[in-house]
Amino acid sequence: GVLTDHKSRNISNKAAFRSIDTCGKGRINANMLTKYITKYLVRGRDEFEYKSVRRQDMVADIVKEAMAQMGADEDGVVTMGTFMCWSRKNDLDALVNDFAAQHFMDYVEPPPLERTTA
Repeated sequence: GVLTDHKSRNISNKAAFRSIDTCGKGRINANMLTKYITKYLVRGRDEFEYKSVRRQDMVADIVKEAMAQMGADEDGVVTMGTFMCWSRKNDLDALVNDFAAQHFMDYVEPPPLERTTA
């Protein structure tokens, strides 16, 4: 039911936080989040409207967006409590996908230069 869904979601959110919090101090920062997103949520390239985009190029901006949404403090730190609170209505996977879909035009690689044969 709803309660078990809520409980299992809390467990997976805690697990996600622990995966990001590589120091185990109950706090995450942009560096940790960058490593996590790069390792787990960003793979290969996407084709948006026939344009090729490397998600890797978006990571820094995705992390900025995520930290802002989560409510990082002035030191750029998000605590587990803050993360859990944010995670009730959001998740990183969706954030990455939404960001990619909304901003892909900013990251489109220029087409390779065509060699002119003499």
